[in-house]
Parts: sequence; C-alpha cells; structure tokens
Amino acid sequence: MDPVAITGVGVFVPGYTDAGTLFEALYDGESLLTNINISLSNTVPVHTICSRIDNDSLFSTAETYPRLRGLDVAISTKMAVHAAYKAYHQAGISADALGDRLGLFVGCNKNLLSIETLYELWKESSTELDSKDIARIQKEIDSLPPHQAAQYIANELSVKGCVQNFADACTAGPTAIISAQRRILSGELDVAICGATEHATHPTMQMSFSKLGALNNTLYDEASKASRPFDKHRSGCVLADGAAFLILENVAHAKNRGATVLAYLSGAARQTEAYKPTSTEANGMYYQKSMEDALCSAKLSVDDIQHISAHGTSTQSNDAAEGRAIASIFHTDNCPTVTSTKSAMGHSLAASGAIEAVLCVLSLTEQKVLPTLNYSRPKEDEAVLNIITKGSPQALEHVLSNSFGFGGENASLVFSKYHTAT
Repeated sequence: MDPVAITGVGVFVPGYTDAGTLFEALYDGESLLTNINISLSNTVPVHTICSRIDNDSLFSTAETYPRLRGLDVAISTKMAVHAAYKAYHQAGISADALGDRLGLFVGCNKNLLSIETLYELWKESSTELDSKDIARIQKEIDSLPPHQAAQYIANELSVKGCVQNFADACTAGPTAIISAQRRILSGELDVAICGATEHATHPTMQMSFSKLGALNNTLYDEASKASRPFDKHRSGCVLADGAAFLILENVAHAKNRGATVLAYLSGAARQTEAYKPTSTEANGMYYQKSMEDALCSAKLSVDDIQHISAHGTSTQSNDAAEGRAIASIFHTDNCPTVTSTKSAMGHSLAASGAIEAVLCVLSLTEQKVLPTLNYSRPKEDEAVLNIITKGSPQALEHVLSNSFGFGGENASLVFSKYHTAT
C-alpha cells in the first residue's frame, strides 16, 4: 500500500483546542480527568469520574462559529467543527480550488437527548407539556442524527466531494481515516478531512457502561488515578468527550502545492470479528491479526515499529487481550515502547482512535513518546510490555496505533516519519 501524506491535525478535548498544546501537556504527565456530579433529576445526583467538555468552551466555540448556536446543534458537532477547521487551516488547503476532489469522513456513534428532556418526556405521561416545551424538545430532537457533525463541517468548509459518516463504536475514527485513505489511493480524491467526535460523558452513556461492567467502579480521591491501562489494579474505563481530525492528502498533490507534510499514513487494517458483542478472544488472536495486517499493508516487519499507541481502555478483558496480542507479535527482548493515553484523557469512544492518531503524528514530528499514567505492573498471568510511564524522547520512524471496539470492530494504523528528502 502506498503512503498518504498528513498535512494537518486538529483537536477539541476538555481544556485543549490545540493539538500541540495538548501533546505537551500529556507529555508532562497532566491528566484531564475530574470528579463531577451529574444530576439525573433534581433529586438524583450521580458522582462519577470523567473528562467532560465544559459549557464555557462550548459557548466560545459557538461564538467563533455562529452556525453552532442553538439547542439543535449537538455537543459532538460543536467539537467536531472546531477540530476539523483547525486541521483544515493548518493544511492550508482550499475547498474551492479542490472542488469535488476534497472529501469528508466523520466517525460519530450517536447523539442523545439530555437527561432534563428525557425527564420532561416522562412527565408528559401524566402532565401535558405546553407548546413552548414541545418546541424546545423538538429542537433538541433535531440534534440527534449522528451524521449532523458531517453536515455542519461540510457546510462550514464547503466540501463538495464525498461525505460519509461512520458509527463503528470505538473504531469509528480509524474507519473514517481508512475510508479517506482508500479514496485517495484509488484516485477519487486528492485531499480528505477525516476524524471523529463523541459526547461520551452523557449521563445515559455513563449508566450504560456502568451496567455493562465496563465503567470504572472505584471512586478515587484523585480522579487522575482512576484510569489505569494494563495495570494490575485497573477497574474499568473512564469516559471522555472529544473530537479530532486529520487532513490526508495524495503525496504528489501535497508536494506539488508545497505543503508541509507532518507524517505519513503508511498502512492500515480494518476488520470485524464475531466473538462477543463486548469482548474479544482472551488470547488476543483477533487483535493480533489486526496489527499483523496493518504491518503487511505498510510493507513493514515487526522490527520496524518503535512505538505502539495501544487501545488500552483500562478494562480487564481488553487490556489482557491486547497485551497478549502485542507480546505474541513483537520480540520480548526488543518490544516497542507502549503507551495508552486513555490513562490521562479517558475513553472518548468514537473519537478516541482519531485523537490517538493525531498524537501519533505529533510523536513522530516531535520524536517524543507520551506516558501511560498509573501503571506499575500487570497481573500475574498477563503479558509484560515495555510500557512508558514518563514522557520521553525517542527516535521514531514508524508508530502503530490500535483501536478495538464493541461488536468486534478492530482497526490498526501505521504512521511513519516524514523525511524532507523523500
């Protein structure tokens, strides 16, 4: 598979709307996780740990992009528009000049009604709502389509080519990236905006993950200690909000216009397994296949990979299976360094793989690897990996990034350093 150039990146996560600033904060060991109380009604507060977008950030975004004002615009859309615009601006591309040679690929699983609206709808069974309440609820319902972010980005950036939305669980971001890559390599597009967004801290999502047994079930005095990928004392994932986008570009097209190439997407694999809806084979065989196929598509061997951005959700089953898969592929005495940034950022579901893709690109440009917070040692029967616990300089040529989602949606991406002589 031929490489595709990456010429722009953008993010929107709690506390950070610039990819470079986010990278440096994570490198320094900062955690984005906080203790919050979510009200399910006036009388039922629920205490949880998550990484939640604050109202001030959303308000500022709506002021910057006037189309984003109003109840009929989902939080996921507001985050996505900003992240996509940042990537677009950095790449220096022109939608007008590209015409239908510019495409858009967005991952977003779902948008959900607010708890307040759900409560009002429940009350309506005994109390009739007035016309004002009905109009407000209808506006909020209008924000529910998961493809809303794609529509708004396409309008904001005047995208005239292919526009697609993907709802592939935690692999939605990489699916969008791979779809963009394939359209470019097929010759249909010259440039693609691709990434994902998710408002994953919604109370309904918190309750759903809790019922599944996937949510962190230990309340810590320090929220920063809650997400513990691969650690012996891990007790579930921590949910997060976020969005991230990349600009993928045909290599010759990028060179011809004098673009600054940040890195290459040099290989990728996307698969669906049929094991269980919420877990994979314990020995990691499906995760292993995803990584091996990505390396094959990049025409690389295991010895070519210096670093792995793990899916690393801090759940019991994912981390054990992913650890075994990594250990099965890579030589024990020369295992690449391994990082799970979900230890600091939490798990933003559809957006997570796109955010991690952006961080992989910055690892290559900065020649630094990010830390896995809260890791001490694995369980006795689990793989021993070369997990980085402090941000460190490292010579990097090729980085592997994993995303493994509910429903057996698996993807692995290979990013490679850009050399000015190429």
